This record gives sequence, structure tokens and C-alpha cells, in this order.
Amino acid sequence: MKIKGYTVFLVKCADGRYFSGMCRDLTQRLREINIERKGYYFHTHPKRLPVEVVFKEEGILFKEAYVKYLYLRTLPRKRKERLIVDGWFYGKILRKFVENV
Repeated sequence: MKIKGYTVFLVKCADGRYFSGMCRDLTQRLREINIERKGYYFHTHPKRLPVEVVFKEEGILFKEAYVKYLYLRTLPRKRKERLIVDGWFYGKILRKFVENV
């Protein structure tokens, strides 16, 4: 069953780095990354493949997904690891993004 709306995700690369993104179909996006090596981040650094999903939130509207995606991009590594374990942390940064959008 295909999920309606957008998905915000965080994947862990083979070299230990994290990559955040948003898409409509996560299965298709992972296929593009792992098999087709689409996207500059993975095309130029093949040692980052394969990737595995460590966090995702599915079925959200575009505006909310985009705000959360921008928030994920600003997080330092330790906060991303905390997000994976504890879920969303609605701190000052996310509130700031929501207010400005």
C-alpha cells in the first residue's frame, strides 16, 4: 500500500555519515540511491553506499515535511543520533523554522 503525502527520512551511509531527505516514495528513493547512485552526494562518493534508513516520518503534508527536512539538515551529528533514539525534539530551531514558513 502506497502512503499518501511526503516522507522525511534520515539514512546512515556505509561510512557512518547521515543523510537527510524528503520524498513521496521512500522505496523508490532508496532504489535510486543504492542501485542507480542518483544524487550528487552519492554519485561522487560511492564509498557512502549502501545506505540504511534509521529514521522516517511518513504521510505528512509538503509544508510540514519541508520544514522538518530543513530542520534535519541543521542538526549536528549528536542531535541526529538523539532523534533516532528519542524521536522529534521540538526545540528552538524547529519552532523558528515553523514560524518563518
